[in-house]
Amino acid sequence: MVQGEAGQGADGLSGVSRSKISAPRLRSPELPRRALLDRLDGADARLVVLRGPAGAGKTTLARQWVARDRRPAAWLTLDAADDDPVRFVRNLVAALDAGAAVPEAVAAAAAPHPDVEDGVLAALGRCWDAGPDRILVVDDAQELQSPEALAVLRRVLDMVPDGSTAVVCSRALPAIRWARRLAGGDAQILGGQDLAYSHEEAAEVVHRALPGLAPEAVSSLIEVTGGWPAALQLAVLAIRGRPDAARRVPDLPLRDPALQAYFHDEVLAGLDPDDRAFLVRTSVLEQLCGSLCDAVVEGEGSGDRLERLASSENLFVAGLDDDGMWYRYHALFRELLLAELRSPVPGEEPRLRRRAAEWLSTAGHADAAVRQAVGSGDPVLAGRVAVEHLMECMNAGQTATVEGWLLAAGETMVAESAGLAVSAGWVALTRGRGEELDQRLRLLRDLPPADGSTDQLQKARDALFVVSGSGGTTETHAAARRLVALGPVGNPWWTLAALLEAVTGHMLGELPDPRERLAFVASASAPLSTIDLVARSQLALFDLRSGDRGAGQRLALELRRQLDESNLAGFPLNAIVLAVAALAEAQLGRTNDWRHSADLCRGHLLSLSGSVPRAQVQQRLVLAEAALAGRDVPLARRFLEEAEPYRRQEPDVVLLHDWARDLGDRVASRLASRGGVVDELTEAELRVLDHLATHWTLGEIGQHLYVSRNTVKSHTIAIYRKLGVSGRSAAVEQARNVGLLDR
Repeated sequence: MVQGEAGQGADGLSGVSRSKISAPRLRSPELPRRALLDRLDGADARLVVLRGPAGAGKTTLARQWVARDRRPAAWLTLDAADDDPVRFVRNLVAALDAGAAVPEAVAAAAAPHPDVEDGVLAALGRCWDAGPDRILVVDDAQELQSPEALAVLRRVLDMVPDGSTAVVCSRALPAIRWARRLAGGDAQILGGQDLAYSHEEAAEVVHRALPGLAPEAVSSLIEVTGGWPAALQLAVLAIRGRPDAARRVPDLPLRDPALQAYFHDEVLAGLDPDDRAFLVRTSVLEQLCGSLCDAVVEGEGSGDRLERLASSENLFVAGLDDDGMWYRYHALFRELLLAELRSPVPGEEPRLRRRAAEWLSTAGHADAAVRQAVGSGDPVLAGRVAVEHLMECMNAGQTATVEGWLLAAGETMVAESAGLAVSAGWVALTRGRGEELDQRLRLLRDLPPADGSTDQLQKARDALFVVSGSGGTTETHAAARRLVALGPVGNPWWTLAALLEAVTGHMLGELPDPRERLAFVASASAPLSTIDLVARSQLALFDLRSGDRGAGQRLALELRRQLDESNLAGFPLNAIVLAVAALAEAQLGRTNDWRHSADLCRGHLLSLSGSVPRAQVQQRLVLAEAALAGRDVPLARRFLEEAEPYRRQEPDVVLLHDWARDLGDRVASRLASRGGVVDELTEAELRVLDHLATHWTLGEIGQHLYVSRNTVKSHTIAIYRKLGVSGRSAAVEQARNVGLLDR
């Protein structure tokens, strides 16, 4: 393998392929689109859209404008995998870093989990405002179909500052509020007719390639192709070198369905037989490199062949990076090659795609590997490749990527593939689709359990049962122990199993102090991954309730901050981070913060209402504890009531049952003894009351609360009156009696 091909020339910071964030190389035979370039130069718009079908010249025009403009430029070529908003933002950060030096802190926040809502996009917006004027090209934007990915694109385009320009190349017009932008003079759109060659441009292209062609033949050729750049280039390629080239002009309109037959008879027939066979067989690939093509065609020397084809006057093979490592075929050219592949030997395409899937999977290109496996029509291969990369996608919050695999496969193939069914189960779990999850789990129970083998499918299946809580905590604990016993080698689910073994063991009363194991899991997992965040949240929770409260608060608040800076804030399995943060914030008297964290957590729990009963119980108990610390006794009672049906499903979790009973007693005591006092005390008085139990003077309390001593004194007098006492010690004792202060 050529060095770097496994990662497509991956960028060291984000792991993103350099071929995706590099403008395709300019070719010397290209016709300069001077009139269109002048229109772009004269446009005073922050957004330019180049829209047209395959072969309209969108990428070529954007590439020429970037080369001509003096502003620094960033380039991002999209593919189907970018329809996952997490992946899209990560690639966007890498592109902007390559083009305009995004600050390291911003880029680090996006690796590997960019926040598609606020964190990284907001930071990129600030960086864009502070930096020089620049150009951002987003090529092949038609690949963005999901509402989430399109929302990211809208946010990105909204943040383009004056003096900079975003260029969107797409076969269709993305849904990003065009009417408002056009009405405000903020956008310019060039469509297919704009991009078509003028008569003069088409004539120049023909004369460059066919200098001896008669004028009437040139005119006829231009009329036939209708100014469509790719069609004109196909026609030129077809007749170049023929003895009758000066007279012969194709009389077939290239937009006709018979284009495939014309392509076969006129274009491919003129190619070297070895080149023709190579082009046709490698047309199954969206991006090509030497080693990948060698594997697909079972040959050698593909890298040299690609370089030769790209360096020749063949305008349909384009280099994607300056290293001469990665290439792609023009979209229209590739479609015609695929049609040629399928016509004589229908069975050849699946074999080629199977080889591509194996190479791509080994090289770490998860999305491309699964899509090739699905395209091969082999459900067993598709399931195996999907499971090999399932953990890395789920742990990174890239649920949309896995959903894309399942959509491409279709329900029939998913039903025929245990690996795809397991993947579908994980998507149902993280999306909170309880009925679908139950259905997948029922079907997956027929698979034999993991028995010490290294079979990834069975490990992924067992891990799904462990996380979903199917069968109760006792069975979950046993399944987690089996997965842990398999060891970490070749087991991507090992740290997840180790985490769940510690958590469920603690809940069952078998592991009174889980801190050592949780700390080990956190150290063994990827930083800022779901497993890392959850393990450290469980550590913080133990300290908040039974250990060093100060240490627990510091860790909980740090995890809350890290969650906000990652994409995983929207991942329901991370709800525990929000619950523990709510408890720490409530203990610290941060009323607005703890209520916000509690609301976010509860929203995640509701989305998971049909799954993970033990998590539903634990996290609602944490929220009830936070509500008590925040003096909202009715809310604490509501959280306890919501936990009750899930608690009945988990008869063995003795720790949670004891905790629920204790919380219930405390809620009942406060409701019975408070006598309306809590309702009478104002929020400001409650904040002062918190500090009356300390040794601080009224002046020191005022400094801490950023109010005057006289204000503290006034609140203190009101507290004495409402509690029916005459002194500070008596006020503290009475507040403890009615549940306003912890003892």
